[in-house]
Amino acid sequence: AARTAELLEGERAATAEERQLSQLHNAAASLAEGNVREAMRTLKAMGPGAAERWGFPFRFLWGHCREGWTHITPAAHSQKIWALEASPAGDRIATGSEDGVLRIWNVADRRCVLSQNFPGGHPFRVAWMPDGVRLLACSLEGTLRTLDTERGVWADTPPWTEACTVSLSGDGTLAATVAARPFFWDPGAPVSVRDAATGAVLWTCPEAGKTADLSPDGRFLLVGVGRAPGGQSGAPAAGSLAVWDWRRGRKTATLLSGITGGTPRSAAWRADGRAVCAGIEKSVLAWELPAAALAADQDGEPRGAPEIPARWSFPCAGGVWKARFTPGGAGVLAAASDQGVRLLDTRSGRLLSLLRGHHNEVWTAALARDGKTMVSGDKDGTLCWWDWPPPVAAPDWPHFSFSSPVLSADGKRLFTAGPANGGAVTLLNNPPGPDSRPVDAPPASLCWDRSRSALVSLNTEERRMEWRRGGEGPVIHSLALTTAPTRKEEVCVNLSPDGSTAWEWTEEAIVLRDAATGSEKRRLSAPPGPPNAAAMSADGQWLLVSSAGELPIARLYHTATGGMTPLRHKSDAVTAVAFSPDSRLCATAGEDSGVRVWGLNPAAPGEPVAVLEGHLESASGLAFSPDGKYLASSGTGGVIRLWHRQSWRAVLTLPCPDGGQFVMWSADGSMLGMTLGGADVTGFRLIGAPWSGDEK
Repeated sequence: AARTAELLEGERAATAEERQLSQLHNAAASLAEGNVREAMRTLKAMGPGAAERWGFPFRFLWGHCREGWTHITPAAHSQKIWALEASPAGDRIATGSEDGVLRIWNVADRRCVLSQNFPGGHPFRVAWMPDGVRLLACSLEGTLRTLDTERGVWADTPPWTEACTVSLSGDGTLAATVAARPFFWDPGAPVSVRDAATGAVLWTCPEAGKTADLSPDGRFLLVGVGRAPGGQSGAPAAGSLAVWDWRRGRKTATLLSGITGGTPRSAAWRADGRAVCAGIEKSVLAWELPAAALAADQDGEPRGAPEIPARWSFPCAGGVWKARFTPGGAGVLAAASDQGVRLLDTRSGRLLSLLRGHHNEVWTAALARDGKTMVSGDKDGTLCWWDWPPPVAAPDWPHFSFSSPVLSADGKRLFTAGPANGGAVTLLNNPPGPDSRPVDAPPASLCWDRSRSALVSLNTEERRMEWRRGGEGPVIHSLALTTAPTRKEEVCVNLSPDGSTAWEWTEEAIVLRDAATGSEKRRLSAPPGPPNAAAMSADGQWLLVSSAGELPIARLYHTATGGMTPLRHKSDAVTAVAFSPDSRLCATAGEDSGVRVWGLNPAAPGEPVAVLEGHLESASGLAFSPDGKYLASSGTGGVIRLWHRQSWRAVLTLPCPDGGQFVMWSADGSMLGMTLGGADVTGFRLIGAPWSGDEK
């Protein structure tokens, strides 16, 4: 009877776990569909203790439900949303898409009230006339037409030509058009000022442009300078903008970005006409214009064309498609291909908020003039509707390195190394700010010691590992090496999790050393070719390595005996390896898109206990959570998957721009870190937050 009761209790527990696992899936699906209220209801139905039982995925979903968006419209368009503008009254939003459809939306209820096919083209940019009824719409093919949004009919006037983009003066009497798209692969093209009523060209800029915007008073034209047609010279080596007094045909200022080869994708005036902002490559920039650039001498001649450097520049992890001032001018709104929408302070460039909710590149964003709603559109055709002002969110860290960054135990500091900072280790604070600084340390950070009180780093010039207290202090211990690796240093030389063993991977062998004395413990045969990944188990009994010269195999070594077991994938290289904290499992990921989990049993090695499928492209990063409940895997397909250890089901799928080369957990498991930009690492992002216990 006791045994029967025990079995029944086990079945009930398994059933309850399966039910809550399904609830997690349902909550994540509801969020993806934009139904925040249903996602929250599902999470609450999981009952007390769900946060402690499920940890990170529950807390992540709960926190996501409480972020700034109010609604998601997943299929606002069937293809990417290029154009998005708020009406003068702020009560309606106009969107244009690659699907060839232009739509009008009510802000109050987020309902589409008008849908029109663009005649013979794909709407690329739109601009509202001051009456809030007529809408100018440009197509990707260079045709501009006028739509009466109340009657839902196109004007019967002849369409304008050579107009891929359009902007209006404040009174709506003048229009600026560009006969080119702001894509980096397209050359610049003629920029014109027109009569907004007739489309008649009043002036054509002598410089080829990629984007343009008229000042609110219509006196000046801001031109994002682009490469001239046919590959001719005509644009400076660094991306720049020009301010033109178009009536006099004189350039009054050149705005310098300092971004070599940069392509201005968008540019805009502030409402007072005294400042401009722009999106150039992966940066948002702003300039304050001196009086000399906006005034004329008494004889009517301009005062000259000074070169003006940017007041500030803010780096993003992806290309900036849209940059514009908020209606009041206090902030700059930026939409980028890293799936984020940023609000920056106009005067300082400081990040005020980073909004995440899109699962693809964000191409455009606009703030309704009621000041309460912001709308953004992405490459999937999804619209996100946000409460305004938005909540303050943790920003991304800039990170340019071939090496994996290292988080401090409290998740508030990031140590990173790479070619962008001259090979020095840099300390970045969370949130990143001007106090981030270089650290007097050797050029490749590796890991923390067992107590997480000292950062272990590699000095390639002096061929030694060095321990520095807190990551910044003087060297408190060093260990001589026999070689000086020059690439993927964190693979070639590293420290065991318990801090007792250091290993060094040379062309001839993998050498295990006592970390305190440097004496050799064991010498293992090294696989051929350069290293891809390596890790040691927490108990120090296992070493797992993979190389680019041995496909599709990872080598699992038993450190006590030196025995080696090959762990095979279907094909291609094994790119990432990891051990569970209890040293009972290891995981491998490869270019064949597969993730495999293996048991660490010397009696039956070489057979996977689970094969995890879901990545569409190469899997490149692996990390077990500190409590061992979850395995995080990242891939070049642009997602991170969180696998539940008991069921090996993916309980959470997270967007990761361009794929995460590295993925890691904070020491307490409350946050998950990922590098951005794929193999060309351009940033680092932490998601999740310490649990506040407010699930009630």
